[in-house]
Amino acid sequence: MSRREKRASKRKQILLPMEVSPAKSVEEVLFIPSPSKVSTPKRKQPDDVDCSPPSPKSFSPPASPAPDCSEDEICDNQDPEYMPDKSALNESTLQSSLDNDPDEFDARMNGIKHVLVDVCKLDQLFTNCSTCGSMNEVERVRTGACVSYKTTCTKNSKHELVWNSSSKTKNKMPIVNLLLSAAIFCTGLGFTAFKKIADSIGLAFMGKTTFYNHVSTFIAPVLRHSWIKMRQEIYEELKKEEDLVFSGDARFDSPGFSAKYSLYSIMSNKDSKIVDFVLFQKGFEDGEMESKSFNHTFKRVVEEIGSKKIKTFCSDRNRSVAKLMREQFKGIEHSFDVWHLAKSLRKSLSKTAKTHKCLEPWLDSIIKHLWYCSSTCGGSADVLLEKWDSLNHHLRGEHEWQKEGKALSCEHPNYDHERQQNTDWVTDDDALLALRKVTHKPSFLRDLTHCRFYVHTGQLESFHNEILVYAPKRLHYMFENMQLRMILAILDHNNNVGRAVTGSHTRYSKSRKAFSLENTYETKDHTWRYDLIHDILQYAGHPDEFLGSEEEQLKLLSPPYSIPKSTVSVPKPGLEELQSNQNLRRLAAERQLAMNL
Repeated sequence: MSRREKRASKRKQILLPMEVSPAKSVEEVLFIPSPSKVSTPKRKQPDDVDCSPPSPKSFSPPASPAPDCSEDEICDNQDPEYMPDKSALNESTLQSSLDNDPDEFDARMNGIKHVLVDVCKLDQLFTNCSTCGSMNEVERVRTGACVSYKTTCTKNSKHELVWNSSSKTKNKMPIVNLLLSAAIFCTGLGFTAFKKIADSIGLAFMGKTTFYNHVSTFIAPVLRHSWIKMRQEIYEELKKEEDLVFSGDARFDSPGFSAKYSLYSIMSNKDSKIVDFVLFQKGFEDGEMESKSFNHTFKRVVEEIGSKKIKTFCSDRNRSVAKLMREQFKGIEHSFDVWHLAKSLRKSLSKTAKTHKCLEPWLDSIIKHLWYCSSTCGGSADVLLEKWDSLNHHLRGEHEWQKEGKALSCEHPNYDHERQQNTDWVTDDDALLALRKVTHKPSFLRDLTHCRFYVHTGQLESFHNEILVYAPKRLHYMFENMQLRMILAILDHNNNVGRAVTGSHTRYSKSRKAFSLENTYETKDHTWRYDLIHDILQYAGHPDEFLGSEEEQLKLLSPPYSIPKSTVSVPKPGLEELQSNQNLRRLAAERQLAMNL
C-alpha cells in the first residue's frame, strides 16, 4: 500500500464516535484522553444526532484487519458500529506508561492527547458486551473530569469490563484532573473563570476544594522548587562576573494607596533576568512597604554575590530607598532610573506649557535632550549638568555662549541660515524663566546627577506588565497564591528574554497624542510550562526527588514574618451587631419619613 493510500485509510478509520450533541448537564461532556490514532468520519451527520444505544441485533463483532492494513489501522470495510473487545479496553492496556517512562510525556506534549466526547456517544461503546454482543448492565462513576465504566453482561456474568477515561497516578488519582488543575493555574487562569467555561458547555469538572488541594499539595512545591533551582543557577553565573549592574522596583497589587502587597523584584541589567524577589504584605513591618521590601530583597542579593562585585544599583526616586542605599550599601553606586525622571519632567513641563503655549512644541525635544545628556556624559556629573545647562541657550536659538570665561557650544551640527530663520525659537522671557524654574530646580538637578550612569528600568517595567497576566490588579489573592503567581510570571519572563525582533508596528500614544513605531518580537516559547507540568506529574508520584521540605522552601522565599490574619486596624464586628445597626438606621429613616408626611 502506498503512503498516500495509508493516509487515506487512516482518515476513514473510526475508533471513537466524534459527533457532538447538545449537552444537558455537567456530566454530558467529558474530558477524555485521545487514543493514539484518532480520526473523524467523513460521512455527514443529520442535524438531530441519535444518541440512543444500538440494539443487540445490530451488533457485529469486529472484523479482522485486511491484509493490506497494519495492526493499528482499520480499513474501509470496517463496521461503523465497531465495538472494541475486552482486551482493547482493559484498564491495564490503556494505563499510561508515564510512571515507567517519564520521557513519554515530553514526546506527546506537542501533539493532541485529549478530546471532548459526548457522554451519549461514550455510552454506546459500553451498551453491548464486547465478547458476545448481549446487553450490558452499565455502572458509570464520574470523578472530576474522569469517568469510569463497569459493565457486566446480562447473559454471562463472567463477561465484565472496567474502563477509566484517564490514567491514574500511583495513589489512584486521575491524571487528567491533575493536568487540568496544573494547566489552569500555570497559564494564569483561576478556578472561577474556568468553572464558568465548564458550566457553559456542560463539561465535567472538579470541585473548588479538589482544585486548591492540587495547588497546595502538588503545584506549589514544584513551582517553588523550579524557582529556587533557577535562582541558584542565576546566582552561580553572576558570581563569575564583575562590575554588575542591577535594577529594582516595587509593584503593588492594587492602584492608589490601598495596596496589600508589595512585590520587589531585582533584575540583572546584563541579561534582563529577574535575580530575586520578595513579596511583602502590609502588616509585616511598620512603615513604607517599598523600602522595607527593597531592604529584604537587595540585602539577600548582596549576601549571595558580595557587595564588591556590584557596581551600580538603579531604582526610581524613592527617598526611603535612596536613604537605605546611602547608609547600608555605601560601596555601591545608586543610580536613578532615567525613564522615571523623564516621566516626572514631562508632567511638570506639561503644566507649564498650558500657561506658555510657545513651550509646547519643544516638550519632546527637551525629553530627548535629557536622555542624550545621560547617555553621553560618560558617568561624570559635571559633564551631565553642563550638557543640561545648554538647553536654555538652544531654545533661544543661541548655539555658542560664554560661561565663566569658557567658550561653550551645542553639540549638534551647525544650522544653515534657512533652518535658523525658519525655526520657532522661544523668545518669550517669561516662558524661558518658567521653564528654567522646572529644569533647574535644585531637587531636580540633584536627582539628575544620579542619572549619570545611564541606567533605566524599562525591561523591569515590561516585566510588571507580564505580571498582570498571572495576577490582575482587579483580583485579590491570598499570600501563598500571590507568591506562586509571582513565580509563574518570573519563570515566563526569564525563559523568554532576548527574543529576536521580527518587525515593527504602529501604536497610538494617548499621552503624547501621536503614533509611534514599536518592535514586534518572535512568539514566546512555552516549553518551560510543559516542563513544569511534567514535573508536577513526576512530583505526584515521586515527591522525594524535589528540593527540601515546604518549610525550607518558604524560608528561602519569604521574609521572616508570620502572615497577619488581618491588615485592618479596626476589630471586626459581629454579624448581629451589624444587623442591629442596619435595623436602627432603617427605623430612623422610617420615623423621619413619617414626620415629613
